[in-house]
Amino acid sequence: MFVKRNMGLIPILLGTWKNLVFFIAWTSFVFYLYYYLEWSFISLAFEPLSVIGIAVSFYLGFKNSQSYDRFWEGRKIWGSIVNYSRTWATEVLSLIPEASEEQRVLIYRHLAWINVL
Repeated sequence: MFVKRNMGLIPILLGTWKNLVFFIAWTSFVFYLYYYLEWSFISLAFEPLSVIGIAVSFYLGFKNSQSYDRFWEGRKIWGSIVNYSRTWATEVLSLIPEASEEQRVLIYRHLAWINVL
């Protein structure tokens, strides 16, 4: 999983250089056929491409909405865990006698559980 906010150009090129070289070669070949050999029958109309583009944009929009919903659901669950943890820690501090080893062990184990989670 990539967790940095900004991704540089070098990791992108290292991951996609094969596809980049292939598509540059392919488009150069098609351009050569169309422009220098005058194969005008390989040209495409823009209407089908725009319809496909609209369909893809709807699909990506729904996928983006689903991923945001999952993120927000996880954020709500994490917020409830934090709230319950604060309540539990307050109860431990108020119900167990002050400055005892049991308080420290319970709180530290709970913090370890949260960090593992």
